[in-house]
Amino acid sequence: MKFKCIRTFEIDCYELDDEESSWMFEIKKDSLWELRNSSGDYEVMLDDCEDDRWVGLDRGTFKNNFIRILEELND
Repeated sequence: MKFKCIRTFEIDCYELDDEESSWMFEIKKDSLWELRNSSGDYEVMLDDCEDDRWVGLDRGTFKNNFIRILEELND
């Protein structure tokens, strides 16, 4: 399933071996993301449709910032 970000917002980013925030990552309005089937350590995991990035979000942040988009059917 694909989702579109409805507002620009920032999330804390972490190094894999460090619990302190290392930098802020901006998720831009109108960017497209695909829902991963396995969420791992996060409630929701999304892969960027245009880049090789991914984000892990809590369910509230996901619901407040993304809408599901319908994919066009190929005939």
